Amino acid sequence: MLESSASTYVVLKVYVTGQARAHVRELRIYKQMNEVETNYPGRNFIRKLLDHFDIEGPHGRHVCLVHEPHGTSADFLVKMFPGHAMTLDDMKPGIRQLLIALDFLHSGPNTVADLQLKNLLLPGPETSYLSRFEEAEVADPSPRKALKDRTIYKSLGFPPKGGLPILADFGEARLGDQEHNEDIMPNVYRAPEVILRSNWGYKVDIWSVAMVLSHSDQWQKPRWPSTARIPETETPQGRQRRVLAVAPDGLAVEPRGPTDGVGTPIRRVADEGARGMRRGTSK
Repeated sequence: MLESSASTYVVLKVYVTGQARAHVRELRIYKQMNEVETNYPGRNFIRKLLDHFDIEGPHGRHVCLVHEPHGTSADFLVKMFPGHAMTLDDMKPGIRQLLIALDFLHSGPNTVADLQLKNLLLPGPETSYLSRFEEAEVADPSPRKALKDRTIYKSLGFPPKGGLPILADFGEARLGDQEHNEDIMPNVYRAPEVILRSNWGYKVDIWSVAMVLSHSDQWQKPRWPSTARIPETETPQGRQRRVLAVAPDGLAVEPRGPTDGVGTPIRRVADEGARGMRRGTSK
């Protein structure tokens, strides 16, 4: 817990009203990690929770998580490299640290279930930099838009700092070693068993590590214009077929809900992916 007398900089993660399931999952994971007495290094590569509290807003209750300040996410860092890609050698230290963090979580056993570049955060700025930032905000406040029920502030970022990213965001995490079958992950990160609506466990995180590499390394290209129809062989499911070939018979392909969490119909996404993975590539 954060001491009330402490004078330090923190950041708040404020959940949108109605996301009870996500914040419950995240708090459960942090509670379990805090109760484990271990010196295993993987624990140090995970974003720490300092405290949490609730606030009432005009549209309901919000859960707020208190964290130490960290820098930008790894997806922003990748975009700063030439061609928006990093080499495998550039990625190796970060991937090694990520695997150590996952080893600690999987020993729970727990599943992150939403491992992607956006959830890997770089080290935060020095306290002196934050002090100067605070003073600048007092002297010249950031642009904002005042509405009837809230004020919207312009987002400001910090330049990337040297160091390796840590794992953050456990709103989709699952406790225990039991198998699940609900939809998780953005489409491009989904493991084959998720696409095929089969049961899945903590091993899907290892697939996500490979996808983090795929989305960071230069061989992940080409990019397709927004107006172009992407060839089936270049969709996430198409690339999986090139690696895994045809899926075995007997895997469930039953629809589970109206959308996949980002507004895309699950029946269409999963049916197309499952049919494609079953069909394979004719030779």
